[in-house]
Amino acid sequence: MEVERETGVKQPPCWCTRVDFSPGLLARVPEAARDRACICEHCARGARPA
Repeated sequence: MEVERETGVKQPPCWCTRVDFSPGLLARVPEAARDRACICEHCARGARPA
């Protein structure tokens, strides 16, 4: 979405628009980053950082 916003070139929908994020995953996003940061596909699939 950012590429389209920056360049004006139409982009396909992001993978994240087609999935549901669990309340537990959303709760892991720091308060200051909520509604600002993206959750990557790796994290959304349940993988934990090493």
